Amino acid sequence: MRWTDLVRPDLAPEATLAVLALGLALLDALPWTRRSGQTPEYFTLAGLLAALSLSLLAWDPARVSGAGRLYADPPAVFADLLILGAAVLARLLAAPDRTGDRAAAGVLTTLAVLGAMIAVSARDLVVLFVGLELTSLSLLAGNGLGRKTAARTALSLAVPWAAASALTLMGIASLWAGAGASDWDLLKQEMDPRSPQLTVTGGALLLAGLAVRAGVAPFHFWVSEVTNGCARPAALLTVATAVVPALVVIGRLVEILDAARPDVRLLLLGAAILTVTVANLLALPRRRLQRLLGYGVVIHAGYALAAMAAVPPGLSSGLWLQLTVLILALGGGLAVCGAMDRGETADGLARRDPLAGGALCVALIALAGLPPTAAFAARAALFSGLAESLSTASALLLANVLLTAVVFLRFAARAALGRGQAGAGRPLDAGSLSAAVLCAGMLLALGLWPAPVARAAEAAGAAAGIG
Repeated sequence: MRWTDLVRPDLAPEATLAVLALGLALLDALPWTRRSGQTPEYFTLAGLLAALSLSLLAWDPARVSGAGRLYADPPAVFADLLILGAAVLARLLAAPDRTGDRAAAGVLTTLAVLGAMIAVSARDLVVLFVGLELTSLSLLAGNGLGRKTAARTALSLAVPWAAASALTLMGIASLWAGAGASDWDLLKQEMDPRSPQLTVTGGALLLAGLAVRAGVAPFHFWVSEVTNGCARPAALLTVATAVVPALVVIGRLVEILDAARPDVRLLLLGAAILTVTVANLLALPRRRLQRLLGYGVVIHAGYALAAMAAVPPGLSSGLWLQLTVLILALGGGLAVCGAMDRGETADGLARRDPLAGGALCVALIALAGLPPTAAFAARAALFSGLAESLSTASALLLANVLLTAVVFLRFAARAALGRGQAGAGRPLDAGSLSAAVLCAGMLLALGLWPAPVARAAEAAGAAAGIG
């Protein structure tokens, strides 16, 4: 592998984040930075915005590039936009009076985002593993810098993520041994119905490892724990850099496995129905917003799996629309959590704080999958892609869609019309309020005019298959 393979102009966002991480690490070594207030956080936010701008400039649905060890195709760029956008929202949610290792937190945040971007762009299984592990280790260390509850949550994440790493490594080794290649393109060429059992086993192990990272049932428990135990920025960043890359890589892998095992589509549908059903039932009795948002992530991970079960299976427009709605709704919901004291519910929030309550209701309506938010277009794309599916699976998914709408609309009704304690809670800080309004506005704007994102999602889905 040549160094020039990794520094092409279309990989400028990754290079920017690498330079940012190095700069923040050097900044952390200087003693004056520990007395410099918000300087490292400003640098982190500026670097993430620069990488996001470069990713927007790199978007070109007509280009399908696979040179070197990293893809620069529309699926990779679309995923980069989602991950970087969530990271910027997470920085807006950071408390302005936070003290301590600001530069170190910025380094870990940057490395987590960089690892996630490498994972979704990886053309080689070894590079994929490096990206996933860089993200996992950075998230664990970053959560450990936070409050005690976040540190305990980080320790609880170590066990499932260690299991995911072991499954991923065994899957990569089996695929490499069975197919004789670790490159996605070569794997796709080598896969056929006569593929050795070792190759199929490797694909199954890799899928299992990615399912743990994506929060798919029965590995969903860590998602609700991280949203409830970590600070709001850490929770959003963890979902964006762990769940989203895992789902995107599952889509790439399914496109390859479909050649050897056409029944992989039925496997995806079964996993999707199980995940959505379990998460819906667990979310139904919840009264705390952060717990509900955690199960909302699991629910939408299930719908993303269902979108990948379309014909042909793999990355599709329904997946990209689903992930876009998930990031915006989760960001808006977590932003509003800052208006509530610990242990307080969202009942009557709209009466106490109309702006925060309105933003929360928009986020909950989006999680419910209803118009006028962008989630309605995501649901339409999902069932359009599954038009040729088995009628039983479609009926079960439709029943879950209705149950999802009930779960989140009940909570939205309590937030808008409930009678909370007078004077309870606290006002949102400027960053959280900006994030809440931005997410709600984008959900409504994309719902009323979904064409730009829908076209981009279709282009990313159409360009997914390289080989």
